[in-house]
Amino acid sequence: MNPLRSIVASLFPRFCYICFAKSDDILCEKCAEKLRDKAVSKLFFPKDGGISRLYVLFEYDDEVRSLIEQLKYEKRKEIAHYMISFCRFVHSNYDCIVPVPLHPVRYRERGFNQSLVIARELSRHTGIPVVKSGIIRKRYTRHQTGLGKTERKKNLEGAFKVSMPERFQKKKIMLVDDVYTTGATLENLSKAFRGYPSVIDGFVLASKV
Repeated sequence: MNPLRSIVASLFPRFCYICFAKSDDILCEKCAEKLRDKAVSKLFFPKDGGISRLYVLFEYDDEVRSLIEQLKYEKRKEIAHYMISFCRFVHSNYDCIVPVPLHPVRYRERGFNQSLVIARELSRHTGIPVVKSGIIRKRYTRHQTGLGKTERKKNLEGAFKVSMPERFQKKKIMLVDDVYTTGATLENLSKAFRGYPSVIDGFVLASKV
């Protein structure tokens, strides 16, 4: 945990996750209003292939980055619920939601899969079921942070495998991740599905593009 956040948490059991002010909710009223203005709820159509379209919930800035990092590295799962509550634009005509899988070694390192947490909250919000089995991360990869676009794609080449293709045959699926940076993760994951689903779209909390 961030040292300052740890000190504030010891003084105030409930505090704003962005500005650290005393708050009865995840964010104080001021920060909640700012976050509401950042809920862009836009559709993005990647040119690199893979997914057909991408649902982006928030514009990516320091505050949104901070919330996602707290979710991802400090296991603040309630942040996923809070951020998904701003979602108003995802269609419910998908057969399933598929979170980006973690390699077993990375799962043991982190203790949980943030994409699965986001997927479950999105499922509660839309009624679309989550399918987490049938797709695996078969190769342990380096962290994507700090890598360029070409390095990111190379790092994830062949990292995913559909182990139960019958589960996705002719289905409309939505892949879920936390942040869209270069598209390498969702692009490589979608390649593993080629020939099975009829539609492959994506959803992220925020996008850097």
